[in-house]
Amino acid sequence: MPIEMPIAMLKAMQTASNNAKLAITQMMKNHCAFACQISELGIMVSDGDDQEIVYPDSKQTNQWLVELFCQHLAPRQLNEKAILAMRARGIQSPSQSLRDMLVVVVTSSQSHVHAGISVPPNSAIGLAEFIEQITAGFGVEVTMCDDAHGKYALVWYMADSPFKQRDTLLQRVFDQLKCLGVYVDEDEDEMVFDEF
Repeated sequence: MPIEMPIAMLKAMQTASNNAKLAITQMMKNHCAFACQISELGIMVSDGDDQEIVYPDSKQTNQWLVELFCQHLAPRQLNEKAILAMRARGIQSPSQSLRDMLVVVVTSSQSHVHAGISVPPNSAIGLAEFIEQITAGFGVEVTMCDDAHGKYALVWYMADSPFKQRDTLLQRVFDQLKCLGVYVDEDEDEMVFDEF
């Protein structure tokens, strides 16, 4: 059941979904093994001379992550006419799913840090083990999800400063990818991405 949200928050979430899809699409086009990013869901609210950034609540943020992974990052179902047109042009199958690579999207709500994590089915990386490594000591809640496009997880934990703590979680993701040999930082100025 959808959760009621102000129009400005819905627009911010749609923009964040589009930006995430665009960034992950670019990473896939560059033949990267993974895509990690922070998505901003906050909106600026003015009250006279005062301005503040307001974030969705934890349930709304998790709902956004579910929609991101199940709708925006999932392969589009093509009708038979489109499939026949592709075959006529010599294209045998639709493009890859954006979830055919390791995807980590980190964001925050008013009180929590949130992440959506998808590991491709043919990966040597186990989703549960990966989550355990990057969230050790955070007291996280995890919901494992399985849909027609594979497995993904929603991870969230309470933080005093969720906006700042997003960076900490993302750094742990990169550190774990280094340990697994997926992300190689040979030189501070030059990053190399290896297939896994």
